[in-house]
Amino acid sequence: MTSERAPGGYRGAFVAYNAALAATSPMLLGWYGWRVLGSGKSREGWLERLGFPAGSQKGIVPRSNIWMHAVSVGEVTAAAPVVREYQQLPEPYGVEMSTITSTGRQMADRLLPEVPKLFLPVDLLPPVRAVVRRVRPLCLALCEKELWPNLLNEAKRCGSKVALINGVVSDRTVERAQRVGLIYQWTLSNIDRFLMQTQEDADKIVRLGADESRVEVSGNTKFDEADEPLTTKEALDVAESMGLDPLAPVFVAGSTNPGEDEVVLAAFRAAKSRTPALRLVIAPRQIERAGEIQDLASGYGYSSVKRSEVQSRHEADVVVLNTFGELAKAYAMAVVAFVGGTFINKGGHNILQPLAQGVPVTFGPYDQNIRGIAAKAVGAGVAYRAETPEALAHAVRDLAAGHDQLQYRERALKLIQENRGASRKCAETLHELARLAAS
Repeated sequence: MTSERAPGGYRGAFVAYNAALAATSPMLLGWYGWRVLGSGKSREGWLERLGFPAGSQKGIVPRSNIWMHAVSVGEVTAAAPVVREYQQLPEPYGVEMSTITSTGRQMADRLLPEVPKLFLPVDLLPPVRAVVRRVRPLCLALCEKELWPNLLNEAKRCGSKVALINGVVSDRTVERAQRVGLIYQWTLSNIDRFLMQTQEDADKIVRLGADESRVEVSGNTKFDEADEPLTTKEALDVAESMGLDPLAPVFVAGSTNPGEDEVVLAAFRAAKSRTPALRLVIAPRQIERAGEIQDLASGYGYSSVKRSEVQSRHEADVVVLNTFGELAKAYAMAVVAFVGGTFINKGGHNILQPLAQGVPVTFGPYDQNIRGIAAKAVGAGVAYRAETPEALAHAVRDLAAGHDQLQYRERALKLIQENRGASRKCAETLHELARLAAS
């Protein structure tokens, strides 16, 4: 190994990182084999993930493109408006996007159908080096908290500029960096620009080792991807399509995970005691759990129906949304919403979807992935962070009564509008970096 493979005085970190990967490679290969052959989670594009050429890479012209990486659905949602803004700039270079998950790939195909896609290679030197040398981007842009040491190092060795966009630093990242700080410093030394969501994220990335002169706060690009609010007629049509009385109040709980459905049903029970006409639409993160949720609803004494089985108006208390692509619009018919991943330690899913429809949103204490947005929403008086299931039930009960609904809508839509524009800033930065690399 030579010093050219790591910048400055970070050769030791480069050696240590790759030595650790080599030592654990049998376990890593076993884990990867299980994901391909056992769970099937990495089966799609598995050769591409190991660095072999793929059809998706054939249209990529080296040294004439920006490589955007977004690990899964949430990051793709954040990256998509940046790509669109970039494509509107004068004389843009081409763009390709990599993901890790198949669901992220599907979301990228839906949001950016014209952009070439590839699966990110595992962060071992041979596959990373093979792919980077084929793609040779002018600029590599990683979204949110995607920091892959070998990928960044090889990109810099190929003359690429590197940016972290929509950057966020999780509590877990800080804890991990305390154990392997030198590796984080090496990794961050390969990044030319850090565009962070909040000042807190900017301060954290500097403490982890980023050059302060390269760090700035640009805001959260997800505000730019937030949908336009549905009209009243469109919202009523959504309710009709789910077999609900368009005039009945609805509580929509989105992206729930195992362990959260019971919390939602308890909150629904509390709210229904005050608002008897209230109905619940619950959208599990894993739609295959629809039957399980119906059993839980039955245990609470509620009738239920799967969205896929709705054919006409019905009287079920609970609709289990077991279809893809309907949740964002479903929020439009709600008087109150809950977003999951917050009563289990996942860090929270997308609270902007209900807010973009002018609906007040509730969530639990585990909000580390949405902390910046959540703080803004709580400050604007349109979101409520509940530390306990009992506190959630209290908030949902009060909001489901529908008081001040118009004021909540106005404040939520104002919040969305005032925070747009981060994508343009990120796009302009990528444009600048790519031109520097090309000159």
